[in-house]
Amino acid sequence: MKKILLSSIIFLALLGCKSEIDLPVKYSQVFGKPQPSTGTLSIEVPDCKEEATEMESSSVLEAKQKVNYIFSGAKYLGCKEEGFESFVSFEVPFIIGGVGMRDCRKNEICVASSQNNQNMNVFVGEEIRKKITLIARGFTFFDPDNLRITLTVDNDSGQSLSVRIPSAFLRHEGEEIPLHNTRGGNFPEDTLKFTLSNVASAQLIRGRGVATAMEFPDREYVAPPYK
Repeated sequence: MKKILLSSIIFLALLGCKSEIDLPVKYSQVFGKPQPSTGTLSIEVPDCKEEATEMESSSVLEAKQKVNYIFSGAKYLGCKEEGFESFVSFEVPFIIGGVGMRDCRKNEICVASSQNNQNMNVFVGEEIRKKITLIARGFTFFDPDNLRITLTVDNDSGQSLSVRIPSAFLRHEGEEIPLHNTRGGNFPEDTLKFTLSNVASAQLIRGRGVATAMEFPDREYVAPPYK
């Protein structure tokens, strides 16, 4: 009975484990031609090492195996401890630029333009979404509902940009500032970090695989092709 209770407590504790994928992008790249880039995936694990040894923990080995299954070309960066938390990190490939609905393939994550040329959208291909859902069933310390998707956006346009944020958190100087349907804001000539809201992240993983991160109403409008 004690073993069952202990296992239940450990399982419940692991449900709260955090994971985040950080995708660094430049404004000019998003509205340019598709090109490969890399982001960083971090997943909280119970331990980096097996107790009293220098051997990688079973959770690190599990993460390495399953991340490589989801992301072809993922590169293991290591495991580090931050206070009472341990995180395993990977370099993962993604695509910047192009028109997402046209150029983003089923096995890719993309940060790209919308068809009307005014939005910065995030896309998660159908194949990756299916793998994440499948893996999550047996992944003891990963819950896709806890996955945070962050964009580190560099405004390299040379000017302040008019911007609308549908739903995200601005991460600035250790704070998270909630932004929802903000209109008439300005994106300075700077690098800012935005984390998509829980609803937007869930839409990417469990929904249709696309979410709008930022809208730029002053960009030239292009009518989407009629379907």
